[in-house]
Amino acid sequence: MKRIALLLLLALPMLQAAAKSPIADGKIIMETTVTDFKVINLHLANLQKAKTQVTVESLSGEKLLEEVIEKHNGYQANLNLKDLPNGRYILKVTNADGENLRQVLVVNASGVVCSDVTE
Repeated sequence: MKRIALLLLLALPMLQAAAKSPIADGKIIMETTVTDFKVINLHLANLQKAKTQVTVESLSGEKLLEEVIEKHNGYQANLNLKDLPNGRYILKVTNADGENLRQVLVVNASGVVCSDVTE
């Protein structure tokens, strides 16, 4: 009986963490990795088949890349930024429910640097 109580006490924090995860909250999960010189691999999960828009914009708001995803729960793409001049750009992921994720991309002679994802 003591072992069961101990196991329950140990399992409780894990259950609480799972309940607070982005998947449990229904939030989009976004992960980017630099895979090659000025190429970013973008993974999106938990889209819940909602219409979702992916854009890369200049700081002045000019859309340089735009992709619309519909009726999918996940998405993966390689974003080739080789033709962009050196500078800062915003990677945005927006869905029909108003969820909005952003990441700053710095393109320079060394490649691409990605900031943390923000809401």
